[in-house]
Amino acid sequence: MRGMTRRLLISIAVGLLGVLASVGLTTLAVNTGVLFGGLTAFVSLVMATVACWVVAGAIAAIGIRRRRSLGWGALIVITITVSAAVVVYRSWSSIRGSQLKAWNIINPVPNSLHIHRGQDDLFSYWVHFSAPPEVISAIIRSKQLMPPTSQEEKRVEQRSMGGAFNGQDPKWWMPGGMENPRLYLHMHRGPGYWIQGLWVNETMTEAYAFYRG
Repeated sequence: MRGMTRRLLISIAVGLLGVLASVGLTTLAVNTGVLFGGLTAFVSLVMATVACWVVAGAIAAIGIRRRRSLGWGALIVITITVSAAVVVYRSWSSIRGSQLKAWNIINPVPNSLHIHRGQDDLFSYWVHFSAPPEVISAIIRSKQLMPPTSQEEKRVEQRSMGGAFNGQDPKWWMPGGMENPRLYLHMHRGPGYWIQGLWVNETMTEAYAFYRG
């Protein structure tokens, strides 16, 4: 009975430690720009928490069976290490452009494309990146983005230039801070309305891409 109670307490403790470590490391990764915010960050948080609970809990259970107590210091180190490994992998995946592939922005992602920040939810994405002019031009052609009409541009400018597209843009979303930003747009007005766009700077080396479903 004591063994079961101890396992339960350790399991709860490991779960709480996993949540704390995962929240802290995920928040740090998002704020430093190495991990996409929004849905990607939430999935990373869940993955890290579950991995911590499974790995640390298994090691603690083995220790109990062998009658070798695992100290709280060891549990904390294991939890932070596992959480960091998951967050680092997810961050590496984001920076390497897996989200750009998933969103069908560009595939394959060239090494010359550098992602600065990104965020997504179920029906939207925002990403800030830099790349050579030929790469950005290829994205514009492949996605069939066109210069918008004056009415469309005015509508989008009001909502996205300063980080207030539908009131949901991330704080770092500031295409208006680029030099002479130009907008390329594709709006689907039929059933299942969606809008996809790309703000680019004058030299075509920096861009803010967005999608709203």
